[in-house]
Amino acid sequence: MTDSVRKALRTSDVSSETSVSPHAARTRWLSSTRMTTSPSRFRPLSVLLAIGIAVTVLILAAPTAIAAGKPTRSYPTNSGHVRIFQAPQTHARTVRVLTPRRTKVTLGCYTQAQAVHGDRIWYRVTAPTAGYISGAYLATGHDPVGGLPHCPR
Repeated sequence: MTDSVRKALRTSDVSSETSVSPHAARTRWLSSTRMTTSPSRFRPLSVLLAIGIAVTVLILAAPTAIAAGKPTRSYPTNSGHVRIFQAPQTHARTVRVLTPRRTKVTLGCYTQAQAVHGDRIWYRVTAPTAGYISGAYLATGHDPVGGLPHCPR
């Protein structure tokens, strides 16, 4: 027996002369704790709960859907030890160093900034780490990559 059933048995209105089995006492206790309102009264709450869950799922899925609509491209690095920077400048903080040559990076947009080996195009990297990488270190064929949007200021 659970503690709540034991407590109900102790505080029940059953007189000490009447012998009631634990099962009967538990049944009486359960029936006294059940809701007496009609389930139809809770239907509007169920509908509101379902709508709330649906809206939450849509809100959480929206960034993924929005990002999926933007054109992105993946290209390999053309050398080893390529740095991904926090900003499109070589003196910005290094976010990550891509050690192996031909490491694939996903590009989100491009911008013009500090020239690196004569190349002024920098790409916003979305994977494997967010940051900026100079177009001089990517095997894109030409800069900027066609179809890739210009980064917002």
